[in-house]
Amino acid sequence: MDTDDSFVAHPYAAHKGFSRVFKDSKLTLDFILPVEGYPNTAAPTMAGHAGLTRLADELGFAALWARDVALYDPHFGDTGQGFETFSYLGFLAANTQHIALATGSAVITLRHAASIDVTLPALIQKHGGKVLAKAPVQSLEGQSILPGTIVMIEFPSQQQALAWNDDPEHTPLKQLRQGGSSFDLMLLNGL
Repeated sequence: MDTDDSFVAHPYAAHKGFSRVFKDSKLTLDFILPVEGYPNTAAPTMAGHAGLTRLADELGFAALWARDVALYDPHFGDTGQGFETFSYLGFLAANTQHIALATGSAVITLRHAASIDVTLPALIQKHGGKVLAKAPVQSLEGQSILPGTIVMIEFPSQQQALAWNDDPEHTPLKQLRQGGSSFDLMLLNGL
């Protein structure tokens, strides 16, 4: 029986993420998210996680693996990274450059399709709002007090704007935003 021990290229070998994680005859190191220990609680604090994942990327780790823990089960003992998996991986994609982002499994049967597709625009629309502008600030005179990108959202009433901000579906999006960026959220009534 004739055997050939040469390496056979995998069909996904040209894929950047795949080739970063799976290397012929080489060991790669990955992290399982969250990138913090929490032996005495069911949920991690997620403090500084954006910076830690950027550091893992800069140090050349191959991948960050998210666990899809859709529900808290006291018998299982933890909540994974605490955020909806695919939204969190999207957040990490915006905060890293080279590291592969992955999940080994997804518990799709525990999710309603609408919960997977919840995005900020859909949540804004749910409360009667619409995005009027999203653009970088251009100062015409003096020092800009609002650096970066401005997003202006219009709601029919102050009550609807507050309902959007307080909506439980908004909580995970707010946590992601607060964990990885510097921002101001203001309500301007009467335009």
